[in-house]
Amino acid sequence: MQFNLPKSGAGGSRRHEPERVRAWLDGLPKLDHAALGREFLAYLEEANATELPTGDRLAVLEMLREETEALLDAHRRQCERLSFPLEDENLHLHDEVQALLAALATGYRIVADQSLARSDRLDEVRDRLRLAVLRAVELLGWRIVTAQSLYRPPPRGVWQELHHIYREAERTGMDRERVEHLSDWSVGGAYLRIVLTSLADPFALMQGEIHEVYRRLRKWALAVRVVHPEELPPAKLREAIEGHFVIDLERDAAGSFGRGPDEDGGEIRILELGELLRIVEDRIRELTLEKKTGFADWQQRDLLRRLRNAWRGRPPRSADRLSRQGSVRIIAGLPAVHHQLDGGRDFTPEEDEVTLHGDQFQQRSTLSLVPMDQEAWRNDEARQKLAEGVIKPRGYVFDLEEKEADIWKKATLISGTGKTTLEEWVERRTTGSRSELEVRDVSSGGFRMVCPAGSGIRLRVGGLLLIDDGRERARLGTVRWLMTRGDEAVELGAGFLQGTPRPTAIRGLEGMGAGSQYQRALLLTGDEHEACLAPAGLFAPESLVLTNDREHLRLVRFRRILYSTKSITCFETETLEINDLRRQEIISSLYKLLNRED
Repeated sequence: MQFNLPKSGAGGSRRHEPERVRAWLDGLPKLDHAALGREFLAYLEEANATELPTGDRLAVLEMLREETEALLDAHRRQCERLSFPLEDENLHLHDEVQALLAALATGYRIVADQSLARSDRLDEVRDRLRLAVLRAVELLGWRIVTAQSLYRPPPRGVWQELHHIYREAERTGMDRERVEHLSDWSVGGAYLRIVLTSLADPFALMQGEIHEVYRRLRKWALAVRVVHPEELPPAKLREAIEGHFVIDLERDAAGSFGRGPDEDGGEIRILELGELLRIVEDRIRELTLEKKTGFADWQQRDLLRRLRNAWRGRPPRSADRLSRQGSVRIIAGLPAVHHQLDGGRDFTPEEDEVTLHGDQFQQRSTLSLVPMDQEAWRNDEARQKLAEGVIKPRGYVFDLEEKEADIWKKATLISGTGKTTLEEWVERRTTGSRSELEVRDVSSGGFRMVCPAGSGIRLRVGGLLLIDDGRERARLGTVRWLMTRGDEAVELGAGFLQGTPRPTAIRGLEGMGAGSQYQRALLLTGDEHEACLAPAGLFAPESLVLTNDREHLRLVRFRRILYSTKSITCFETETLEINDLRRQEIISSLYKLLNRED
């Protein structure tokens, strides 16, 4: 097992003794993660170039690895809030994280190299060697996952380095040996974990999902069997390659489906994923039988289905792609799409609802459910306070997508007074989420496009798009995948959504989302059913909502989720009658909404 390592200098000072390093780490301020990472990197670069006792080096690396895991967790949470193309400050942070992980991996490779040098006592140092090799594999895997979480290709050469380490571990029988204090974990398990993560179509995963996949594979990867070509008769080898994922240990890539080595004599490994697929199928079946219909439950099943499909291998393309040169106009995000389809009008659903209720808003009724302390509210008074900005029923809070990754900003307040700085920012964000993108190819299902760096538009996998190619009416779509190129431009695939959209406003009355403020939404009319496209995470099946398109109020029950991302959820809907009792309940809930103090 050989490593390309930096040359070590003279013997280390006492500052590299484990006790002193522990005291130094404990004394560092922990709030500024970026500064902390730079401190770690500077120390590692010095330590990696210094001759140190192998045991001391390993002890220090284990301390720094634990601290780095906390930094990576903070970096992961930050990445889940980003949109693309990335801004310069986030690119710089990513480069720093990659440098830190590379320096840590180098430190463990030095430990492995020093352990191998003790060939006369290899049995005595084998535990140390095994741990060092395992850590190096894990850190190289973190480099790959960190890059893919930002829809970037892995750093050049990392896969070749991983393949080299794994091949050497196989040769020495270390790939299956368990690391004693980690029970069932081994170098081979860590290697397969990152390979399978990269075969899970990572550029089509929504933000945060790649880390969930990586977490699950800590156990699932152990179910995968690695087949060597010499285990199969020559006549069966081609058949095995065509029906399985294959790793070419000479290539700087994870692997591919049904593809052999690039050259004769290339070294390959065939992955048998049957047991892994059975585990995933069983989990899907369990979740289905539980009959949970909430947003989180639906997303968990959906992720498992997508993993199953990815690990089965890429199916033949259902529609031909045709090369096309040109451009399309794109509007991104539900608020901006709604704003465009609504003709750019102000979002004033509370005022519109007061108007649509007409005299019934101020009439008393024996069926009235309005509390006595609200009887002073009258139509004219409500209008006046809305206009003056005294009532501000919608505040700037974040729903699930914004909380996880910058999805949804609520609409501007209803006010005739001057806009606040925050309101102006939201308006710019809503009206500015548009750009002209270059088209690369097109099919009946969507476009492949390029978004240049600095375009101003913000994209996320699963985000809503309004696509106008100038040839027919604009169509709704979603971002299916993203991939950042070397020039920081972003390639993306967009798939069309079915149904004719109509802008509306919705608020919850019963079930999940009851009492919610008005949200922008789209009603979709299709041949088979009517659906509603709403912000993700706010409503669930069986939620009762009021839709308000300025002309009509409708009472709608969300029946089931048709599809969902971290940005939007599409519900099949059922329209219910608004009888006198229901109207009084709706008016009562409007009173409460208008009287809410944010």
